[in-house]
Amino acid sequence: AMQATPEPASAQVPTPTAATQPVLPFAFAPEPTASVAEPAPASAQTDPAPQLPLPPSGRLASVATVMRGVQPRTGMGTLEWTSDGRSYQLRMVSSVLFVTLLSQTSVGQLGADGLQPDRFSDKRLERSEKAAHFTRDTPGSGEAGRISFSGNQRAVPMQLGAQDRLSMLVQLAGWAAANPVRVAAADKLSWQVAGTEGADM
Repeated sequence: AMQATPEPASAQVPTPTAATQPVLPFAFAPEPTASVAEPAPASAQTDPAPQLPLPPSGRLASVATVMRGVQPRTGMGTLEWTSDGRSYQLRMVSSVLFVTLLSQTSVGQLGADGLQPDRFSDKRLERSEKAAHFTRDTPGSGEAGRISFSGNQRAVPMQLGAQDRLSMLVQLAGWAAANPVRVAAADKLSWQVAGTEGADM
């Protein structure tokens, strides 16, 4: 008699339970529900203090009258301004018949508050050159620095915004252009201005 061949039993896959779930050494963090703040656009961020409106590099020439003793002499005066946006040089020369009677030079840096002189020199006919040097202290020290002079003049404390006699021309023009309301309302504007023998307010 023929015997029926039994069908192979189907394999049953056990349903995973909490006891059979694999234990992972980490866990996935849920997606955050709160939106992350977007960075403020560049236009809304705080911008650095703007620099004073200063002229581009250039040269001005004019007719100058210089007193030589008791007699006036007419000659040429030039004012040359050179700047690369970070530093500057300002030079003024008065001459008669190709003879330089007066030459003044101011060199320094440019900052948010305008001109920051490093050195001012004054050279006159038949006289040796004299100079003033601006030495600034480290920011945060609470002091602006000192101004020293060639010769036997004593150094003086430097005040914030100090200028020399030549840089003051450009600094004052730029400050007035940036602050027209304050200029109109002010009865007196005060800066420390240095020459080659001292500094005054």
